[in-house]
Amino acid sequence: MSPAADPDAHADDLVWLQAKFPAWRIWRTHDEHGRHDGWIATRRVEDDIEPTVVADTAAELAARLIRPAKRVGRGLTREQLAALEQSQEQEQAAAGGGGR
Repeated sequence: MSPAADPDAHADDLVWLQAKFPAWRIWRTHDEHGRHDGWIATRRVEDDIEPTVVADTAAELAARLIRPAKRVGRGLTREQLAALEQSQEQEQAAAGGGGR
């Protein structure tokens, strides 16, 4: 059986990645034939780091998890929007800008 067809070929990599990056849920992807195809890590905590990282190899995934990108396109909650509006109104009032 070739390493690519062996389901346990990268088991050590998976265990190592999971131990090194506990803030991430890490697993292997599969192709349409059920063979291991790539690597995925999903953030376990809600923060400003990109929530999902995809890579072709364990080494590539590790490199990306060491320096993950910032999250983009994240919406604001009603509370956050209200706080921003209040902050803008206070800045306008302090600058003598009056109302909207």
